[in-house]
Amino acid sequence: MATEEIQDLTDRVFMLRDYLEKGRIKIAEHLADGFVASLEKIKLDADGFVVPESVDGRIRALTNGLKYFHYREEAKKSISLSQIQEDYFRILDNNFGFIRKEMIKAGADANVAAHMMAKDQQFVEHFSKNIGHLISDLQEFWRTVGDAAFFHVEDSQCLKSVFGGDLFPSYTRNIASSAALYVDTIVLPCPILHSAALTRMWKPEKAAYFIVKHAVNALNYRDLALAGVTPPIIVVLPDIETFDEHHIDTIRAFSESAAIRHGSVIFGNSFSSIEELTDFLDKLASPDEVLEKIKHPERLLFNTEWEETPRTQLETSLEDNAGTFKGFLGEKHAGRLVLIQCMGRMSQAAAVELRSTRLRGTPLIDAETSWRYLNWKMEYDAQPSAEPEHPSEAMHIVRALQAEGDKNLCWLGNVPSEAIIELRRRGLTEELRAILSKGVPRLIDANPTNFFRTSDQVVENLDSAFREHQRALVEAREKKVKLFGLDVGACLAVGGISVAAAITANPQLAAVAGILGVAGLPNLRDIKTKFKDLREQEQKVSTSPTGILFKHLT
Repeated sequence: MATEEIQDLTDRVFMLRDYLEKGRIKIAEHLADGFVASLEKIKLDADGFVVPESVDGRIRALTNGLKYFHYREEAKKSISLSQIQEDYFRILDNNFGFIRKEMIKAGADANVAAHMMAKDQQFVEHFSKNIGHLISDLQEFWRTVGDAAFFHVEDSQCLKSVFGGDLFPSYTRNIASSAALYVDTIVLPCPILHSAALTRMWKPEKAAYFIVKHAVNALNYRDLALAGVTPPIIVVLPDIETFDEHHIDTIRAFSESAAIRHGSVIFGNSFSSIEELTDFLDKLASPDEVLEKIKHPERLLFNTEWEETPRTQLETSLEDNAGTFKGFLGEKHAGRLVLIQCMGRMSQAAAVELRSTRLRGTPLIDAETSWRYLNWKMEYDAQPSAEPEHPSEAMHIVRALQAEGDKNLCWLGNVPSEAIIELRRRGLTEELRAILSKGVPRLIDANPTNFFRTSDQVVENLDSAFREHQRALVEAREKKVKLFGLDVGACLAVGGISVAAAITANPQLAAVAGILGVAGLPNLRDIKTKFKDLREQEQKVSTSPTGILFKHLT
């Protein structure tokens, strides 16, 4: 009886032979002789199992890679990405769909709905009793299909943005209403699993509020996720740590150096380790003690929605988090709160970077505070001795669309899901992408980290596109009016028949056309033809990328 290890090695060797016979792998010419020699060394025992000693490192390494590649392909074949998304949103709808229905009926939003449910003591008790079961069920669901889902998205050859920096996008506007105008696919986290650890720290009412708000908001993305277009507009995936227990350690390793550097910049020191930073901050118990040591106050940031003075930031955060970190903060320990902020925010930035890298996408940050920390982390990670990796064009443009949606392009958050889906189904993404990116690559080349200038350029591009769209629409309509102005008058002068009636399948059409022809005026058949041409012209303008995008504004 062969051991499990020998069985696995045998399976891998025979898989290699099958791949070679079917031409599914090619060996580079300069490696071919050595590869053939390694193959010829392989021996089988009397039972047909591979003799382990006969398989060298070259074959073992190659077959391990093949095994993983084979697993990826089989996982993707086992279930489609669209089926995974359908199943996921069905689970979400079964648990929170009734709240969303009542929310829509009342004309409310996810925030209002969540507040109402959190005030309902009976609901909170039911929620507290069952949220653990729902989290377990979702964890099991994603452990079953998570690999397949990740493989589908990883292998998708399209522009992807990966959301991070918060539990879930803001309920105040649909993130696809801006980002999906440029990227093909937006990857969102499962908000319930993303919040799972926090539910154990929050009071029942707070846990119910946040879970309901994000779950109901996630259901607002169901139509976009299940639109049936390829690549999908929205995909929900779990956190990697759902099925990779070592991922938290990876995030910690990637974020620790940035946290040390951030602390060093704030206090004008050169901390060499997280322990040294911790010891330093542990001695600064009061806000005054922290503020006395600060050298760069602009980087002591807790929330951009608060007044951005160091004292306000620190004192407001101490009050806001007094209950959340009570065990660690003690009596509102200011220095420890700064340490939590350095570690937590840089971990958050590292998580979205790692997730984006794995999925071959770019980070998508909706919250301004999180965005600043990601920028700072990229600054800290840049090595003086090497050329840093610059943010991509997609990251610049998506950031512009997100940032300007609250400023110069406030209508962006209101682009209907139907318009986004229509753009995708008509294959107009590339044309719209070209409009948005005009002039942006030149600005990135000049200054890769100047997101403000590229934001200005994207605003200018959209403003220009909107003006051009309006001009083309008015031109098409004016031509029609001019035609009607001539022909309506002619018809009225001759026979009292309106152009609209004449263009329809009216039985008297031939007779009227004859009269007009004798009078030397345009024949109604010509009018009908011109009307059709002009109607097609206006239809073309209305169904162009800008036409669909700006439809809800006109």
